[in-house]
Amino acid sequence: MENYKEKREIRINTYLAGFLLSIHLSFTGYINSSFLSNFLSYETVGLVFSAAALLGILGLYIIPFLLKNIDLVETIAALTFCTIIVILLMINSNQTYLLIGFFVLYYVITLLIVYLIDLYLEKNSDDNITGQIRSFFILITHLAMIFSVLIVGSILKDSNNYQIIYIFSLLPLLPLIYLSGNKLKKISSIVSQEMSWKKIYNNFKNSTKGSREDNIKNILIIDYIINLFYAFMIIYLPIYLNQYLNMPWSSIGLIFAFMLLPFIIFPYPLGFLADRRLGEKEIMTGALIITSLSTILISTLTLPSIWLWTIVLFINRIGSCSVETMKESYLFKQVSAADIGIISISRNTRPLAAITGPLMATGLLLFLPFPFLFTLLGLIVLLGIYPAIILKDTR
Repeated sequence: MENYKEKREIRINTYLAGFLLSIHLSFTGYINSSFLSNFLSYETVGLVFSAAALLGILGLYIIPFLLKNIDLVETIAALTFCTIIVILLMINSNQTYLLIGFFVLYYVITLLIVYLIDLYLEKNSDDNITGQIRSFFILITHLAMIFSVLIVGSILKDSNNYQIIYIFSLLPLLPLIYLSGNKLKKISSIVSQEMSWKKIYNNFKNSTKGSREDNIKNILIIDYIINLFYAFMIIYLPIYLNQYLNMPWSSIGLIFAFMLLPFIIFPYPLGFLADRRLGEKEIMTGALIITSLSTILISTLTLPSIWLWTIVLFINRIGSCSVETMKESYLFKQVSAADIGIISISRNTRPLAAITGPLMATGLLLFLPFPFLFTLLGLIVLLGIYPAIILKDTR
């Protein structure tokens, strides 16, 4: 009973840490590409994200080895402090190459913080309620996103003064440093086995159909696809709405807030269904179809109508949030915190998608009109249906 109460308190504090980090990342996430486009062409912006993601993969590979000798939560606190310093340097840089360098560093540091909080939550989760824990964590972080995008839209309105948004984004990082240093239980060494990506790859390669390794391999493919979806959307959707369709940030902020509501409404009920009734497979397959078709529809929308975009993006995120919730639930039912290599690979799908997505988009934009990016993205999401169908369901 005491152990249950302790784990519950730790999870609550972890939820709070995720909430604070999500506020910060949401402040910056939807303006990063627009901020960089003040100094670079939007084709070049994608290359900057790709370079940052490449270094992020290197960071995610190195950090598990460091966790053998350093405390996890103290590392979160230290990296959060570094984030504050890097942002201040970035927004005060007068030279473009320095600004780009600080942005790349910022991207890598925040990627590592997200990974470490993920790892910490898994360490304090029970398999029988994994779907509910992960779905509630998604709900909390996206509640922070809605709060943030509304503020971003109201501050920016019709201006492009992105520096003020970066200043506001620093505020939630201060309590995150305190929380990490004082409320989260210290874990001096979370790594209980050697992490070998080569060994994991060989296990996947030699896995038999329906085995644990085969299921993990397929869910990681879906993990990559949904992260590719987000990599496209977070970079190119704000640019498309603001610079291509000339929509003001006040309107975009409202659209994005409603767009994110599915992440508040659906994750916890879906997590409950996955734990108690259906399992993840059926929900994930249907959600991939919804995400794919609605993404393709985006490429046909040329009117700057708030209501039209709100409805389409709301439906689009019903699909993507369901995919994300189910792949998180499924993955963490297959692994434990000891499987740090597999968790590391999962979290590497985000920067890998952030490398391949912008590179793909940069090449396409040289020959094709901007809206075609969303047609291609919808077709790529559709490819996720096969690995979803062949998963061995958990119910």
